[in-house]
Amino acid sequence: MENVDEKYSVELNFVDEFNLSRNGMIKEIKTEFDIIKLCLQEKNELDKQYTPMLDRILVMPLRKLLCEDSSVLLNVCPDFKMPCLEGVPVVISDYQTMIRPRFVVKSMKQWILVEQWLEQNISWFD
Repeated sequence: MENVDEKYSVELNFVDEFNLSRNGMIKEIKTEFDIIKLCLQEKNELDKQYTPMLDRILVMPLRKLLCEDSSVLLNVCPDFKMPCLEGVPVVISDYQTMIRPRFVVKSMKQWILVEQWLEQNISWFD
């Protein structure tokens, strides 16, 4: 007689990719935004010593949503736009310049597609 455990064994697979349904993609986007909201909330609650760690956690869902080739956000909403990263050039070392943001967001009519947003220079070496 066949062993039931062997017949119905399931292995977790973190290597192979699979396609999510539209509902699955929307749930994935919601989860990533929930992680972002949680990190922002905890930054206000925890001591400043935790800020660098929370920033590192916070950047992962942003990178996943905005920068990955298989971004579920861009798959569901290919015309997703972001505000321009405008600011003042500041020299932060002898050879490096960065754009220090103004904390002002222009109207949504002036926002740009994610592809354009990702091409913006925010720091460079002379």
